[in-house]
Amino acid sequence: MGFWKKIFGGGSDAEQPEEVKAPPVEAKEEQVETPAVEAEAPAVESAPAVEAKEAPVATEESAPVADAAPAAPAPAAASVEAVDTNGSILVVAECSGGGLNPGTLSAVSVARKLAETDGTAFHVVAIGSGLGDAGAELTGYGAATVQVVDNADYANYLAAPYAAVVSQVARELGTSFVIGVASTFGKDLLPRVAVRLGAGMISEAIAVCDKENGKHVFRRPMWAGNVLADVQATTDVTVLSVRGTDFDKAAKTDGSASETVTVAGVQTPGDAQQFVNFAKTESERPELTEASIVVAGGRGLKDGENFFSIMEPLADSMEAAIGASRAAVDAGFCPNDFQVGQTGKVVAPDLYVAVAISGAIQHLAGMKNSKTIVAINKDEEAPIFQIADYGLVADAFKASPEFVEKVKAARS
Repeated sequence: MGFWKKIFGGGSDAEQPEEVKAPPVEAKEEQVETPAVEAEAPAVESAPAVEAKEAPVATEESAPVADAAPAAPAPAAASVEAVDTNGSILVVAECSGGGLNPGTLSAVSVARKLAETDGTAFHVVAIGSGLGDAGAELTGYGAATVQVVDNADYANYLAAPYAAVVSQVARELGTSFVIGVASTFGKDLLPRVAVRLGAGMISEAIAVCDKENGKHVFRRPMWAGNVLADVQATTDVTVLSVRGTDFDKAAKTDGSASETVTVAGVQTPGDAQQFVNFAKTESERPELTEASIVVAGGRGLKDGENFFSIMEPLADSMEAAIGASRAAVDAGFCPNDFQVGQTGKVVAPDLYVAVAISGAIQHLAGMKNSKTIVAINKDEEAPIFQIADYGLVADAFKASPEFVEKVKAARS
C-alpha cells in the first residue's frame, strides 16, 4: 500500500529511491569540449571571430563583453485549485449519437454502492448533442441530478473540451469521486479530468473493497491480470475507471425521476483541437464488449480468408460477436477492433468460443472472466485449455464446420 500512497502524495522521504549518478564519460580526442552550463541561466557561446576581407573585425579579446544580468528563475508550475468536496459522486455518461452507451450503467452501479456506503448522493453528467433520449433514460437510476450539456459544439467527442466540462461540473457539485467506464472513451478522458482536479487516478477497478483509514479501497488487475492489487488514492478527489464487465449494470429504481439540470456557463471548445472525422465500423453483429456470446479466432487459422470462412458461419449460428487474438490482428487477418486481450478489448460474455487460439497471457487477460469458455485447438498443450470449461483437441478447419452443424440442429 505504501507504493500507491507514494504515487498519490503519501509516503515519507525515507521511501524515496536513492539518486543514482551516471559515471563521468571521458571525451574522445575527436570531440570538441562544450562550455559549462550554469544551472539557472545557460551561458551563450560567443560567435567565433570572422576574418574580414576589407576591414578587420573586432575579436572577442579586443571587444570586452559586459557582464550578463542574472536570469530570473523560471516560474513555478501553476498549482491546481483544490476542490471543495462534500462527499458526493459524479458519473460520466458515455453517449453516442444521442444515445446512452449501456456500459455507463456499470459505473452507475459502482456509484450507487459508494453512495449507500457513505450516505451521500451521486450525480450523472451527459455531454453531447441531441441528448433528449439519453438524458431522459438517465433520470431513472436514482441519481440526485442529471447534469446535461446538450450543445452542438459537443456533438463529436474531443478529449480536451470534454475534460474541461467534466471538471467544471465536478467542482460546482463538490464531488469526491468522478467515475466512468474503462472504455476507449473513459481511458482517454478520465486521466485528463484527474489532472484538472488534482486528483488521484485509479484505473480499471474490478471490485470495491472495505474502507481503510477512512478511504475507499479498490481492487485492480496488474501485470496482465496475474496480480490483483488493492489500492486507494490519498487525495481529496478520486477519479475512478471501472471495468464494465466486472460490475452488474444498474437497474432502474422505483423512486421518483432524477432532476435534470442544464449546465450553464460551459465554454465553447477552442481551436486547439478540431474534429475531422470518425470512421465508425458498421456491423449487424452485437458489439463485442456487450455481446452475450463471443467467438474468437487466432493465428492458427493461417490467413484472413480462412479466418472469416471459419468464424462468420460460427458467429451466425449463435448470433455472436466476432473477436480475435492479437496475433491474428497483427497478421492482418481482421480489423483492429476485433482484438480481445490486454491491449485490446476486455470481454466477459456468457459464452466465449476460442478457435485456434493458443492462449497467450495477454489474450487471457481480456477474456478469462467469461462465464463459460470453450476452446478448439489441435495442440493439447495449449495454455487456453488451462482455463477452458470445455476443450476439444482437434483441427479447427474440421471441427468448426461440424460445430456449426450441431448448433444449427440444436436450435432448429
